[in-house]
Amino acid sequence: AAGSRGAIGPPAQAFFAEKLPLCRLSKLEGTYLLWADMRPMLGADLDTDAFCESLKTHEKVWAAAGSHYGRDGEGFVRINIAAQRALLLEGLTRLAAGAERWQNREKE
Repeated sequence: AAGSRGAIGPPAQAFFAEKLPLCRLSKLEGTYLLWADMRPMLGADLDTDAFCESLKTHEKVWAAAGSHYGRDGEGFVRINIAAQRALLLEGLTRLAAGAERWQNREKE
């Protein structure tokens, strides 16, 4: 069972590499929590609280704002990847849509 839990990380990492290539991911070290640095994609002044609230409202996906874990977490989003592969990829697809929507909000 332990091996199957660890296998979920590579699909998430591959998804980010393909769909959100500007985001940097923390190295997974025996955890099911993925830390995504959204600043390269969404701006250095990213308000992660507002971004995560927007994800909940518009994409119906929940991610934790890194700022909840201290000042150094600002600009990061914490994502629980302990889910069935199909659900994980659905959630990540929604996250990518939310990031794109967030980027375009100032252009509207």
